[in-house]
Amino acid sequence: MQNRPSTAQKVAAIDRDDVVMRAKDAGQYLGGVPESTLASWRHAGTGPRFAHYGRYVVYRKRWLDEFINRNSATSTREMDRRKKGRG
Repeated sequence: MQNRPSTAQKVAAIDRDDVVMRAKDAGQYLGGVPESTLASWRHAGTGPRFAHYGRYVVYRKRWLDEFINRNSATSTREMDRRKKGRG
């Protein structure tokens, strides 16, 4: 007979990048972005990826990390070039 993994082992095996959070928590993760801003970004298509889970909007941690990485720069010059589509 095979041993079943304990609950602790199952929890430890969860991919931490696959954590799902609702808009309020996602906004906090992004440094305090208001839920209304996330809603505006969803409408405009400029924010992080999201999904609907029932009546809730949810975000995966890895999607938020991808959004942060896409919007990161090492200098204001680099960010200005990105905004102008040159880089």
